[in-house]
Parts: sequence; C-alpha cells; structure tokens
Amino acid sequence: MIYDYKAGKTIYDTLTIDTASQIHHISSFQVLKMQDSISQKETFRNLRKQLPGFIDSERRTDQLKYKWHQEFEIVLQPSRTKTGWRINPERLRQCVSFAYPWLQEVESEWWRLYGDARNFGGQKSVLFSLSIINNEAMFHDCSFQSPEENYWPVHIFYGSDSRLNLDLNIGGGEGYLNSWIDKTAQKGHKTFVASDNMFANAILGGGLDPKSSDNFSIYAFETTSTRSEVGENSGVRSEMKRKIEREHPESLLPAVPTNHFIPCANHMFVRITEHLLTLRVMLCLNEGIVSNDKSATLTKLLSNINIRGVRGGHFQLKFDGRKLEPVSLNVSHAETISAPPEAFSTVFPHILDGVALNEQFPQQLPSGLQAALGWQANSITYYDLEKKIWETHWKMHVLCRKDPDPRKSAMYLLPGSSPGSQTATDYRFGLLNTEIEEYIRLADLHHGLVLLRYGSSRLYPYLMTRVDIVPILLKELPFHSLFRGSTEGGEHCHYLHQCIYYGHSSRGGGWRKEEPILALFKWSYRRLREKIEQGEQCGDFLKFVQSCFAEVGRDYTGEFGEHPAQQQQTGETEQSLSTIQPADTTVTDREPPVTPVTNAQPADIPVTDTQPLDTPDSIGELADTEYRRGKTVFFTSHQSAEVNKGMVINLTPRKKHVKVATNPKQRPIDVALDCLTEPPPQPLKSQTFVISGNIAERGDKEKVNTEKLTEIVKSLGGTVFSGDVEKAVDASFVIVTSQKEINKPTQKLNKTLTMAYRLGWKIISKKFIIESRNTNTLPSICDYELDLTNIRTAPADSVLHSKVMTNSTMINNHHVVGGHRELKKKLRGDSKRKKPDCAVQEKSLPKKPCTPYAMFSKNVWKSIVKEHPTFTMREVNSRVSELWKEVGDEDRRMYQQQAKENYENRIVRYNSADRQY
Repeated sequence: MIYDYKAGKTIYDTLTIDTASQIHHISSFQVLKMQDSISQKETFRNLRKQLPGFIDSERRTDQLKYKWHQEFEIVLQPSRTKTGWRINPERLRQCVSFAYPWLQEVESEWWRLYGDARNFGGQKSVLFSLSIINNEAMFHDCSFQSPEENYWPVHIFYGSDSRLNLDLNIGGGEGYLNSWIDKTAQKGHKTFVASDNMFANAILGGGLDPKSSDNFSIYAFETTSTRSEVGENSGVRSEMKRKIEREHPESLLPAVPTNHFIPCANHMFVRITEHLLTLRVMLCLNEGIVSNDKSATLTKLLSNINIRGVRGGHFQLKFDGRKLEPVSLNVSHAETISAPPEAFSTVFPHILDGVALNEQFPQQLPSGLQAALGWQANSITYYDLEKKIWETHWKMHVLCRKDPDPRKSAMYLLPGSSPGSQTATDYRFGLLNTEIEEYIRLADLHHGLVLLRYGSSRLYPYLMTRVDIVPILLKELPFHSLFRGSTEGGEHCHYLHQCIYYGHSSRGGGWRKEEPILALFKWSYRRLREKIEQGEQCGDFLKFVQSCFAEVGRDYTGEFGEHPAQQQQTGETEQSLSTIQPADTTVTDREPPVTPVTNAQPADIPVTDTQPLDTPDSIGELADTEYRRGKTVFFTSHQSAEVNKGMVINLTPRKKHVKVATNPKQRPIDVALDCLTEPPPQPLKSQTFVISGNIAERGDKEKVNTEKLTEIVKSLGGTVFSGDVEKAVDASFVIVTSQKEINKPTQKLNKTLTMAYRLGWKIISKKFIIESRNTNTLPSICDYELDLTNIRTAPADSVLHSKVMTNSTMINNHHVVGGHRELKKKLRGDSKRKKPDCAVQEKSLPKKPCTPYAMFSKNVWKSIVKEHPTFTMREVNSRVSELWKEVGDEDRRMYQQQAKENYENRIVRYNSADRQY
C-alpha cells in the first residue's frame, strides 16, 4: 500500500473511502427499497447498477451456479426413489469431511440421522438428513442444531412417515441407507437416529401401543402392568435397573442398535406437559362439580397461564360439547407453563396457585418416596404433591437440554489434562456423573409422585421412557447428553426449507417446471460448497471432484477450466474475479431403478435354550464382520429340524455363539454357530401380496384359507400387506383372490380389487403361491392372472376407470404441466390485445442483416426442444453451438444468403406498414 503523508492515509483509502463513497453513494431510500424487496436477485441487480464494477456480473454468477450444479449431479449422484429423491450418503460424508477438516482426524465419526415428516411445497414430505455430532465440533464452532451448518439432506420424499412409505423409499435392511450405515460401522463410526417416538416406531416395525402388554416401549420389555413397579428395598423405580434390551428384527435400519435411537427431549417434555395440563383441567372440572362451581378453578388456571404470556396471553381450552379436545402445545408454550416462578425475573404466580386444593391428600406417602423426597411427615397436601410433580418435570427437562462447552469449567477437565487445553479428548462432555445421579433422583421422584397422585394408568410411554431409558442413555452415550439427539434443529431445518422453496424456486411458474426436491438439494450443495471454498482443503476437494468426473468419463478441467487462485479473505482487496466458462455438456436427470421393497418379517417361531443377555458390543468392535449386527441368518434348533430366521445382534465373547433376535416381543437368544444353516429357497422374496375376499375355488385339491396362505407366503420369503390399500397407492402389490370375486357385479367389488385395477396391479390366483411352494421356484405370474373381462367392460362412468393421484406423480420430469397452469395461460392469453392478422410489423428500421448463425439457430431451435424436452435454455443453446460446428462452408453460405433475404423482407415490411405519429 502506498502511503500519502499529506493526507495522512493510504492511496487505497483515499480512492475507496473518499472518492468512491461520493461517486457510488447509495441513499437510505435506495437501501430501504432493496431491503423491502422479496427478491434477492433483484436486490443485487440494483446493487450492480449503483456500484458498477464492484460486484461480479450476473452472468458470471450464473456460470458459477451452473458449475456447482454440474458438480452436484456428478459428486452426490442424485437418484429417484419411489416418491422422492436421494443422494449418495457416502459421497455426502466425504464432502462434509472437506468442509470440516478436523473430522478427518477423529478416530470415530458420530453421525446423527434425523428423520421426520413435515409439509414442504404444499405437500406432506419426509426428510432424512445427516449431521456430525462429534465432541470436536464444539471446539470448531460447529453448532449441533444449526440447519445451515450441520443439517445436510440425504433423502426427501413425498408422503407421510408411515411404515409403508418409509419402506418404499429407503428399502429396509437391503436398502442404500442401511447398507451405508453398516459399512461406516465396520470402519468404527457410529450412527444415531434422532426423531420423535412415532417415527422411530415406524422405522423399527410399528405396532407401538400405550395400552399394549407387549408393545409399550421400543426400548425394553415393559408392559402396562410392570410400569408401576418399584424396588423392594428403596421403594423407588431406579432399583428395578431397567435395560435397553429389546431388539427389532423387522427394523428398516437393522444396522442401528436400539440404544442408538435417541428420544427427543423436547418431544417428551411437551407431551408430558400436555398430559399433566389435561389431568389438571379434568380435576378442575371434577372438583367444580363437588363445589357446584365448575368454572372458578378452571378460570384461575387459565389466568395463571395467560399472565405468563402463553400465546400472547390468549391461551384457551377447546371443548367439543362437554368433551375436552386434546391440548396442543409447542416447546415454548410448554416451557413457559412448566417453569417455576423463580425461573423468571418477573414475578408470576405458580400455575397451581388458587387451583390445586390445600387439603391433605388421603393416601400417605410411601416410605421410599418419602425418604427420596426428604419429606418430614408421611402426609402431603394436594397442592404440594402436584407442585412437586411439576417441579421434577421441569428440572429433568433442564438437565436433558444441558450440553455446555467444557472449556468454561475445570470440572469437565479429565484427570491428567492441562487446564486451558483445546483438545476435545481432554474433557468430559455432556452431563457430569453427579448430574446424572441427580437426574435419576428426579426421575424416581417424578415416577413415584405421578403414581401416587394419578395412578398407574397415567404412567404414559413418554413418561416411562423419561424415567427408565433416559438415565441409561445419559450414561452410555459417548457425549452424555440428550440435547444432541433433539429434533430442534431438524424442525428449524424444515422451516428453512420452506423459505428456500418459496424464495429460490420457480414453483411451476418459470420456463419449465422445477422439481422442488432437486432445487432444495442443489441449494444445500451450494451451501456446502461455499464452506469448502472458504476452507483450507479447497484444492484437495477439487481433486476429489475431478476424480468423480473422471469416473463417468468427463473432464472437469476441460469443461470448467482451471480453478482461480485462492482469494485472500483478511485485510486484502479481493481482486481476482471468477473466470468460469459454461460447460458444453448437458444435464440429465438419472433415474435408476427404484430399490425393491423388502418387507422382511421374522418368523414367529418359539425357540429354546434362551440364555441371559450379554452386554451388547459396539457395532465397530465386532470380532467378526461375518456376524455383524443386522445380518439375517437362518438356523435350526436341537429339538427340531425346522429352519428359523433371525437378525444378528452380536457375536458372543467366546465366538462360539451368535446372539440372534427372532421376534421383537421376545428376548434375543444365543445360537451355536454349528446350528446356522443355509437359507431355504425363497422364491417369493421381495414380493408383497394382498389377499382379498374369498380365495376358495371349485376343484381345489388343498383347502387353504387366508391365514394358512399368509404363512406360506412368509415361509417363501414374501410378505403380506393387511392395511388399507387406499393408503398404499405408491406401492406395487400383487392381489390374490378368486375368479368368483372378480365376476361379481362391478357395484359389489370390494375396495381392494377396485383400487388394484385402477393402479394396474397384478390380480392372480392363489395357485401361483401354491406352485411356488411345491417347486421352490418362481413361476411365470402371467400364467396365473385372472380373467378381468368383467372389470374391463364396466361402464365408462364407473369408478373402475378413474385415475388415481399418487405421490409418485408429484415428481415431475420437467415437462409435466398442471391443470391450473394450463388454465392460467389460456385466461391470460384471452385478456391480451389481439394482434392483426396481417404480416408481422417491424417496430424499427432494421440496421443490418442477422448473422448466419442466428438463422441456423432459428431453424433448429424448435426441433431440439421437441427432441429434448428436459433441456434448459442454456442447454439448448449449447446444443445449437455443437450442431453449428458441424455445418460445412457451403451450408453456411446458404444461411448467409437467407439472412440477407430476411433483412430485405424486413425493410419491405417496415416501409409498407401504416404508422401513426
């Protein structure tokens, strides 16, 4: 920098601060106008006008975006699934490791797989995203819950998060996602699933029921009768020492152990708050009947809540007649209601003040609960009892959300580590042992108090998970915190995706219809690419990209040129501009075959010689990868030669037995390695059937009912769907029925057959399955299709001939046009002024003939668009350029002559037109 001693500043400061600020001054009015603009592109167009030369051109910006989108296509390999799009998770992991170089130095990577369903683009959709949750992330300013920094979408698909839709898209144990998790586990990495309880239940197999005796919890063999049990010695719940011992052989992600499914602390807290508030409201109504004043205590309760500002001070309960509708809260509402008065700086009453009775509770405190509570007397009032319930409820929530920076306190420093260390391995993360013990004490109190006040029927699954399972996870998780498994960041990610969808996509209004899911994936890659560009490993990443292009036979450097030198970010002027050139190649959407659905279900066969469950080994520490977790094995028992099917949990320490789960309702068993056998013939593997109506037919040699046929299908490797087919329109099932059912009047056909015909599913006889069993082969399904003449000849106005809208049709191929879009085009066209029928008029006198290339482009443009309907305008122009290079000199002279004739005709039209002045 040259220094000007007379001015007392550098020449650069004189030019930029003094002169440039006067020439390129932007007034406050212009700034406010740009701030109020909803279009970021328009904002930067205005800035380019106000600051010419300071901001790179829109053309170069579009070239950079185009380049990165080409990288996205090659590097992340987007591909279609049944109702959505996914990318290659391993490629995504590699890209994230370039964005966070410290990740390459850790011994074991900890990945959080988030999943949930939300509305996206006006449609119900499911998001799977990957995040890194290693302790080192905290030391490198990488937020665990930031949707922009640490939530990378790996799969988005339309529809709900039902078991069927999840299976159709991620493919189960043989699908891409479980295969990737299994491969990373063999390298010593860990994957944790973060979701709400119902999503986890759908992944693990479904069937969770709060009133069930065998599906009460996804973690332990808890039942409605055992949830109230307490220890004989201490009288509290923790003495029972519950374990996470339940395994799910039908899981869609069998490579993920049950203790890696982290329950969301916020979901548990909100659901329990809703339950406690509902119980309090019902007590207000019941107590009001006794005192002949139903509204007094309820009004006081609402007053105590509204004075805290819940829903702007307008929180209300809704009733359907005399029935109370379910109470629905979000996290902020639940926290504001549950927090004790001392948590606020403003003085608020307790929500129970003037609401709960100050009378003595009729039952005495159990001795164990009294000792744990530290209560002097064995009696307690209604008010104090309920207040303690809310107090323990709040304190457990505070501990569940705790995940502090360990560098702020010496208590987290491990023995032998130096104070002020910046190495993550020198610290303990999450909760300290004393804090975990405090949580266990609070959980015991909460369980005992709720049991005493409301009875065992009010010990809901969320509450029992919080009491029994959370303490185990706080001890066993490597980061000792439930906050990293929270869905808080994932919910923010859904909201961010909505903003991106409305702010960065054409939503069907552009030159072509844009796929919202792909647009979102591209935006996410651009965010990741920006982080890599600003990092130290940008050069290494470009080499990685070049290798990815080389794998598909493309030359990255030839298409986009050399990467510009790394720009200086601190204290220096950014002088180098991007010199990216557009590629001549085209973008095509790869649509590989959809992963087949494998609804594998375990055999419900009792097995013998059950042994106590050993402590499960870590996935990455299995002694033999041949018997790693999630693998399907077949075995026989000593008492029977019947072949059973199960899922491997782990190899026992002596490596003579393998622990196998055969049924989620039973504990895993130890199977000797010499009892393992080859799988029996499974000709119906990957086939899903729906058995509909009466399947009996005349002349049957073997009487087979629906139950027996279901067992045969499962023994041959197939599955039977028994749900509502109207909710499975995106699936591809085979219907098993009889000709007698088909020949019924069309008005009497059952819903399953009607929907199957509308969707084009195969409708066959049960003889297909019997033949598969007898021959152990898969016969030709065409030989067993039933005669559908009765259905095909139904009246034209019958529902049998109506189309079905599926989630799969929402994924357009860039040429699907909606009905409203066609209608809008027609209506707007009718409203425009009609042009005269005469020849096209020239608005101004033509100055010179157009180029031969322009004439050539005009001739071939429409044919290229018709041949390649998925091409963008840039890609069409690129194709025109390629074809022009192939045109010979003689043809070029012909186009030059056409351009000259066109120029003369335009002059004639201009001179002959009637003009008004």
